[in-house]
Amino acid sequence: MPFFKKLFIRIDGYGLDKLILGNIRWYFLKALTFLTKKNLYIFKIFDSKMYLDIFDIGLSKQLIKYRVREMDHKILLDKIARPNFNILDIGANIGYYALIERSLIGDAGKILNNINKKLKT
Repeated sequence: MPFFKKLFIRIDGYGLDKLILGNIRWYFLKALTFLTKKNLYIFKIFDSKMYLDIFDIGLSKQLIKYRVREMDHKILLDKIARPNFNILDIGANIGYYALIERSLIGDAGKILNNINKKLKT
């Protein structure tokens, strides 16, 4: 078996492929940001689109790299939230969970949150 095929199988087994590709994506966007002077990019997170700030080293960085965060919480939301629910999302930050909640409760449900307004557009 060729060396690279063995290496990929080993990397894939540990999830390192996501780590490597996520870091490549992150550094590519960092370089692109210096060329375009643009800091917000649109990313597909689950079935929705979300603006993420390339200079945010917290939640945005993780979502840019891996497209997911705290899957255990998402699984709980999938089991609990139903159409027409009303949800109070305290500390909504950039709206990651609000995005997930909206897809689960539909347009008839309501989400009350305090999404961070200091993102630059």
